[in-house]
Amino acid sequence: MGKKVKLRTLKPGARFNKNGTEGVLLSIGINAEVMVYSLPNIEHYNENESYYKGKHTWSAGTLVEEQ
Repeated sequence: MGKKVKLRTLKPGARFNKNGTEGVLLSIGINAEVMVYSLPNIEHYNENESYYKGKHTWSAGTLVEEQ
């Protein structure tokens, strides 16, 4: 298990995990552009997979586990 860090401290291309949601940091500025590629096996995520997977904008201060 990786240590918890803010997205702004990672470099583009870094992989991360946030409560079972896995992704890659694409770019960082005031916000972070991330690509989510894996979701927890929870019914809510399974029913809405097309919404949660893909490119998203998250706060650069979001705490994630570095992988």
